[in-house]
Amino acid sequence: MKRFLLSVLLLALSPLFCSAQQTVVALPDSTYTHPPASCTICAGAMWTDENKVQLFDNQYAETELMPFLFCFQSMCYRSRYMAANRFEFSIPANASITGIEVRLSGFASHSLAVYDSTIRLTKNYAMVGANTPDSAAWDLQDENRVYGVGLGLWGETWTPAEINDPGFGVFFKVFNRSDSMPLFKLDVVSVSVHYTTPQGTSVQTSTPKTFISVFYSSVSQLAVTFEPALPGEDYTFELLNISGTVLHREPLPDLSFFDARVHTLGFSPGVYFVRFLSGEKQFVRRLVLAP
Repeated sequence: MKRFLLSVLLLALSPLFCSAQQTVVALPDSTYTHPPASCTICAGAMWTDENKVQLFDNQYAETELMPFLFCFQSMCYRSRYMAANRFEFSIPANASITGIEVRLSGFASHSLAVYDSTIRLTKNYAMVGANTPDSAAWDLQDENRVYGVGLGLWGETWTPAEINDPGFGVFFKVFNRSDSMPLFKLDVVSVSVHYTTPQGTSVQTSTPKTFISVFYSSVSQLAVTFEPALPGEDYTFELLNISGTVLHREPLPDLSFFDARVHTLGFSPGVYFVRFLSGEKQFVRRLVLAP
């Protein structure tokens, strides 16, 4: 384990711009069952522990499904929607959205039982575009599925404002084709957005298996931790403002774990980004300094 103590100065460094296809990957800050339990006339099995799909941590939301075609209110062979929103994207206003991918990780308790019913994107919390379910049954062990592979837009047009909006997200539903009563467990939902800009922009990328934590440890400090999925690689730590200006850069050779206190005295209130880079891999966490 390596520890680093950083004192961040406001350096006038130029933004890191490159003219290329860029990708942003994010996890949701809001996950819930839709329709909720308060809708007593709505059919579909409820989800439990919905907030556990916000990180790739082997902590699961789950739904219990009734035998095929049996459905009475919340006792049903199909689930209600797992809704995931508030991905906190910050796509530049002059970007062109070229593709959206959704990644899910989960498993079923019975073989050849649980299948995708619906997976769709949302604008302003309402479902839009094409339904793109996988036709295969979910495995008995954790599997990762990718929907919208490539540069597809799910039959919709998208603006940066629509992607950055809290109401952009994913609705996901499963159903049971068997005579058993399987559980389906969902670990994580993540979304990747591909985009281009006229001049290019710095990459903002994260993955579910790599964790960045940023929080206030005092009035004038941020506590930053980072644990790479593959320890022992060389990384660079950066702090950027909303315009992409690098305020601090620190090389981190042979990194297995990062734990630092970042001083923010003199920082103006606003949006900042903590970023870790290793070759083409880049991992970002957005933060807001309040007045």
